[in-house]
Amino acid sequence: MISNTSDRVSTIKIIVEAFNKMPDKSLVIVGTGSELQHLVDRASSNIEFVGFKQGEELVSLMQEAKAYVFMSREDFGIAPVEAMACGTPVIAYDVGGVKNTVIDGKTGVLFDKQSVESLNDAIEKFETMIFDYKAISDHASKFSTVRFEAEIKAFVDEKWDAFVESDR
Repeated sequence: MISNTSDRVSTIKIIVEAFNKMPDKSLVIVGTGSELQHLVDRASSNIEFVGFKQGEELVSLMQEAKAYVFMSREDFGIAPVEAMACGTPVIAYDVGGVKNTVIDGKTGVLFDKQSVESLNDAIEKFETMIFDYKAISDHASKFSTVRFEAEIKAFVDEKWDAFVESDR
């Protein structure tokens, strides 16, 4: 499963091309955008376009997915973390935020080039692996808002207490 075709058209084209070469693998693309019809026209029958989804529909798609394919370069990349929160392993281009969120071999598979060949190799590697879906979801919880807020508060409190103590 992949999502958000609106701002990732070139990487989506690569993903579509990769799955065109793997007719035995299915791909669900979530999202819309100006290039959608071009992607639909290029896609083989193993690729399904389901349009814009959000909320429970999107969560359900992520929970049912065998993997989440992420080929973009983003500073953090919330979508892979959301997929992992659903227990879904991620197949991702190894740049940007996924370097810190996806653990190769444990929560997904990382690959090093934005190319059809590199993605196909990663998918083949993925197919040989067994994942612990609860461990994937537990890992994603490390990036939760609740944890972030608690750790920031603890850090600020610690620094404030040290400041107050040094002023005495």
